Amino acid sequence: MAGTDIPDDELGFFQLFFTDPLLHDMVYQTNVYAQSKLGPLHLRPHSVWNTWKDVTLEEMKAYIGVILNMAVNDRPGVFDYFSRDWLDAMTFFTDVFCRSRFLQIHLMYHVSPLSVTKGPVCRASKVGNILAFIRSKCLQNFIPNENIAIDESTIGFKGRVAFKMYNPQKPTKWGLRVYVLADCDTGYIATFEPYYGRETTQILVRPDLPFTSRIVMHLIEKLLEKSVGSGYHLYTDRYYTGCC
Repeated sequence: MAGTDIPDDELGFFQLFFTDPLLHDMVYQTNVYAQSKLGPLHLRPHSVWNTWKDVTLEEMKAYIGVILNMAVNDRPGVFDYFSRDWLDAMTFFTDVFCRSRFLQIHLMYHVSPLSVTKGPVCRASKVGNILAFIRSKCLQNFIPNENIAIDESTIGFKGRVAFKMYNPQKPTKWGLRVYVLADCDTGYIATFEPYYGRETTQILVRPDLPFTSRIVMHLIEKLLEKSVGSGYHLYTDRYYTGCC
């Protein structure tokens, strides 16, 4: 990234990854999904879905902003963010959305094309296109310096997915495991690979090697596909250097 292209604020950095074309695709997929769900229904006169209208780009941006703010303002349930009670009111949320409109978008939010095929479905199929886009932007926006490190990270999550992990030795014990290659000088994540269990293992190179070696080689390959340099110094902990 050229020096003149460096954003001035947090929003600018966010928009390097969540670009308007990506958000336009989210808008399109959400509206298609809503049409597929609501089209065949015979709605009751007072159904909340009678007021449904297609999501706009501005609404999608507002929805993502609300979701991010919810992550740093923990509440027992979604309704609590839109409370009108004097003691609990959080005006940011009610100023951006009325509760019914937020819930409409929240329940219809979709980011991938509707599947028309039958048979086994990849665990990442519903978000795979978004992950691939963000991964490509990571190396497009910044190539790491010569010192790099690989480690696993846990994204806190207690929902119902088959690939949720538990590690009592980590600060975040329940969550989704992601293997990350990062720049040592800045901490910037250059590329990553979520762990879905056997599905992830099967896509890695060198099946004759242990998984801990294969994931390192996989992430390094992703880096070298975009980097014209060489001579990287790779740092890992002993989890990746053991013989088994």
